[in-house]
Amino acid sequence: MENLAIKTLIQIIVLTINILGVWLISIVNSSSNVKHEESKLFELMVFFTFIWVDFAYFARIARPELGLLFVKIAWAITPLFFITIYLFFFSFFNKKVSYWISFPLLLLGTLNIPLVLFTPTIIHHIYFDSYHVLIINYGKMVWFFFAEVIIFTFLGYYLLLKEYVRSSIKERIKIIYILIGFSFFFLMNSVFNIICPVFLKIFHLYEFGDYSTIILLILIASAIVKHRLFGVKIILSEIFAGLSIIILLIDFLLSQSISEYIWKGILLIGFAIFSYLMIKAMIKEEKQREKLQRAHHQLESAYQKLERLDQAKSEFLSIATHQLRSPLTVTIDAISVILDGELGQLNLKQRKYLKEIFHRSRKMVEVVNNFLNLSRLELGRMKFNFQKTNLKELLEETIDNLACQEEAKKKGLKFIYYPSKKPLLPVVVDQFQVQQVMQNFITNAFHYTNQGEIKVKIYQKNHSVVFSVRDTGMGLTPDEKEVIFEKFRRGKRAQNQYTEGSGIGLYLATQIIKAHHGRLWVESKGENQGSTFYFSLPEMRNEN
Repeated sequence: MENLAIKTLIQIIVLTINILGVWLISIVNSSSNVKHEESKLFELMVFFTFIWVDFAYFARIARPELGLLFVKIAWAITPLFFITIYLFFFSFFNKKVSYWISFPLLLLGTLNIPLVLFTPTIIHHIYFDSYHVLIINYGKMVWFFFAEVIIFTFLGYYLLLKEYVRSSIKERIKIIYILIGFSFFFLMNSVFNIICPVFLKIFHLYEFGDYSTIILLILIASAIVKHRLFGVKIILSEIFAGLSIIILLIDFLLSQSISEYIWKGILLIGFAIFSYLMIKAMIKEEKQREKLQRAHHQLESAYQKLERLDQAKSEFLSIATHQLRSPLTVTIDAISVILDGELGQLNLKQRKYLKEIFHRSRKMVEVVNNFLNLSRLELGRMKFNFQKTNLKELLEETIDNLACQEEAKKKGLKFIYYPSKKPLLPVVVDQFQVQQVMQNFITNAFHYTNQGEIKVKIYQKNHSVVFSVRDTGMGLTPDEKEVIFEKFRRGKRAQNQYTEGSGIGLYLATQIIKAHHGRLWVESKGENQGSTFYFSLPEMRNEN
């Protein structure tokens, strides 16, 4: 009864290997990302596996004279199987196999067929012992045969390890899995097909080496189809569950009493249900993981595309603004010469229109400079000329350049400057850039204040110098405070109040102050309650 159960189990294993082989071929051929060469080499590997496993099995159940032929057929294709694996590795790693490599290898493998089939040099004869275990009597050239197989095995290892060293971390994962399958296959065959029968004269474990081929094929098929190998865990779990159910089924069929049938039947059904639910959960988890990974790759690709577009935009801005600034500068210089009377006297109408052109041109230069600075910041090309500076003197120079008192009178506003009562310690800054920030704060206050006053302060607080501009203008809502320091963002009320704004002045100011390791912020109690803009810079911070 025990021998019958073992024979039945072996039959089921052989049948399972054949079914799995056909299934793996169908999966590989139905996959859209599989190259033609890969699929054909995989089909050859499965075909040679069928010959190897099936004829080795037939040899154990046939008469001795037929058994010898079947064993020789199984052995004859073994070198071709290893050569096919080696050629497959070339294709898998996108390496072109030249005719001068593939043809000699396949010819060498083919020459083994007549040598094994028609001479006793590899296998001399076979017989069955008293336990009906097949015993092989090897020929004189069997070591040449073993050496040939081992050489192709190590060539495969060399190629795998070479690609492992060159590959990225992601690519190395799939190579590790293939190495595990290849190593398992080689170890099983070395122990059960060479060491045990040749050196220890143990032949009843021979099947373990033959059946290890299916594990290698499963791992290779998963690598071909997915090029990732996350599915290996599921496939191996399915195989384990299937074989376990087969063993439990055989044990159930060999029951000798009603009670034994009942409890073994319950065990079989329970294990089958548990296996089904477990594998279903694993498949669901795998699908979710793949979905998340696809989403991650899509987001990563989109982000990289946006980065490239943003860089292209910044490059364009840099080139375009540079080309615009040169003619505008020439225009301003020419108008300045005309207004100074160097080309003759102007009447009032001519002077009025030229002043308007001069004013608009300077405004355009400011916008162009802002865009140029923006592109430099985003491309990492902004250069700062840091030097020791007295911010109070820099602010007073800015106030004079802007003619703040005159501008306040024109708008009917009161302009108040509160210098620090105590001497300010110097800071290390780029004078031009920080002056641009001061100018931005003050001009914004004029743009968005229709009545009341503008107060400018500079003072020392702890170890920082603080500059502030307070106005009694339109104020800021909480939502507006959130967005005004972002690129190209302006509040709707601000757009109505001052239509010429570009929405990059405060963004540039923020980036400039950050480059000085300072802080920039705004305070406002709400709509129509005015605003106060601040920046602070640390004292004596050396940026050189």
